[in-house]
Amino acid sequence: MLYLLPNVLDEEGNSAFLIPEAIKEVVAKLDGIIAESEKGGRKFLKAFHPDFRSVPIILLNEHTTSIDALLSPLQKGERWGLISDAGLPVLADPGAKLVRRLHTLNIPIETFPGPSSIVYALQLSGLPGQRFVFNGYPPRDEKQLLERLRTLPKGETHLFI
Repeated sequence: MLYLLPNVLDEEGNSAFLIPEAIKEVVAKLDGIIAESEKGGRKFLKAFHPDFRSVPIILLNEHTTSIDALLSPLQKGERWGLISDAGLPVLADPGAKLVRRLHTLNIPIETFPGPSSIVYALQLSGLPGQRFVFNGYPPRDEKQLLERLRTLPKGETHLFI
């Protein structure tokens, strides 16, 4: 079983009140955690697990070349959590590949609500929210960025990180 667990949005933990209480129970029973960074994983575990140092962490980030090592414990029926360094996992991070693969293997996945910078940005923008597109990270190269912006469909609100 893989649990998609929400995390706070900022270093100070100002969005911690948005994390459901049920997370504490789930995290206390995890066999391990999949995180973008060791530091982020330990910080998350420290907030929710009484013996946080004993919980194994496997990294899943932009440097991960294969998700096969992540599959073995899940295929054995272990309970693992997936977190992002901030907010909800899978949105604009490598967790999506893992979730897609688990669906093909019929491994159960459970998710929890939590803070999302995407929704907050839309709410605070004042732009229409009926039709919006999350475009992830924009190109860093100015020429590519301008081309990307020129090709965006009209009549939709576009959000970038």
